[in-house]
Amino acid sequence: MSKGKIIGIIAIILILLLGMAFGIVYYKVTHSEEVPAQLVDISGTVLVNGVLVNQTTPLKQTDAILVQSGSASVVLFESIIVVIPAPGEVVVSDLSAQHPKVTVNSGTTWNKFLHIVGIPAYSTQAGNTVASVRGTGFLFSKSVVAVDDGVVAVNNGTTSVNLEAGDAADINGTITTRPVSDAEKSFMASAKSKTIAALQKLRELEILKHPKIANYIKDKYQLADEQIASELESLDHKTASDVDKLVAQSPVSIESVNKIAIWTKEIQNLTTQ
Repeated sequence: MSKGKIIGIIAIILILLLGMAFGIVYYKVTHSEEVPAQLVDISGTVLVNGVLVNQTTPLKQTDAILVQSGSASVVLFESIIVVIPAPGEVVVSDLSAQHPKVTVNSGTTWNKFLHIVGIPAYSTQAGNTVASVRGTGFLFSKSVVAVDDGVVAVNNGTTSVNLEAGDAADINGTITTRPVSDAEKSFMASAKSKTIAALQKLRELEILKHPKIANYIKDKYQLADEQIASELESLDHKTASDVDKLVAQSPVSIESVNKIAIWTKEIQNLTTQ
């Protein structure tokens, strides 16, 4: 083989290797690794499988979360938030991306399905009662389902009903529908504030996924961690168009930026309700 051909082959190999290296770096910068299940915004006495936890904790299928005092929020696929006030116990019963599911063993939960990363549906179950949703917010326990927004399909094994915003159902062998009560509205309002806290925590965790980018931004704009958090929180009280303007400044489409934008818009929506 001639010297010229050998040099040509080496050049092609180097170009391919450089292309692969660039592709890997680009993927790492723009990609955001999705967390299937995690426990965030923990306060009070919270146990996972009998072990006391007080900080963000990854979860796996079959994990049981017991809230003895305070509250905690389960986040599934960064799209579904299940707020568990004390006293309450929830089990992560299915972590399939197509249809994740939790089981409520005791207590009342608030469920917010954001539908932001391609999860088509979500279910929560207590005894024989199953509530299935495709983008909504609702209160759920063994005996009551109350809907804040969207549509929830409720099935107790023998009867199925669709509940819309403002509807509630008492479940005791049969399903009896009625308007949402004032007490349930109060529970929802409190749970929404916990949902906002969980979304803010997700934003913080998303930034930590890319420490090099975060450090670059801090160095370039002379910002401390507290200032970044403060800037993001100020967006919570602005408009969706303000968020879009910031996203448009990104030179490439970065999954983390898009996630943070969607979470921030949801916070804005919850703040104005």
